Amino acid sequence: MKKFLKYFLLLLVPVMFLTGCSTQTETKSESTKTSEVAAKKVEITIKDDLNKKQLAKKEVTFKKGDTLMKVLKANFKITESKGLITAIESVEQDSKKQAYWTFTVNGKMCEKGAADTKLKANDKVVFSLATYKG
Repeated sequence: MKKFLKYFLLLLVPVMFLTGCSTQTETKSESTKTSEVAAKKVEITIKDDLNKKQLAKKEVTFKKGDTLMKVLKANFKITESKGLITAIESVEQDSKKQAYWTFTVNGKMCEKGAADTKLKANDKVVFSLATYKG
């Protein structure tokens, strides 16, 4: 009986050791994935070009697949009508002056609306209230 107990303990210790190591590895892997998700950031600048004012500038985090509109609503006061932004931080566009909110991503004018624009890590978004010359 002592021999059986001795062999049992000899087998049990390595099994427990290996099980403990694998759990730690999974935990490190999960924490790495979590920090990678949290690391996605975008810089958003809001400018009123009519009055030559910068209204806000923030670096915000987002999740993969988030749209610009979702991130804006989570971080700024946004008013919209039929999917179009009509005011940001209580500064409204003015159709009489032909002043509208437009935006660029990484210096390029977007052809889609904010609700259809997917963000990528480290994007730089600039919203400008400016007159439309068309």
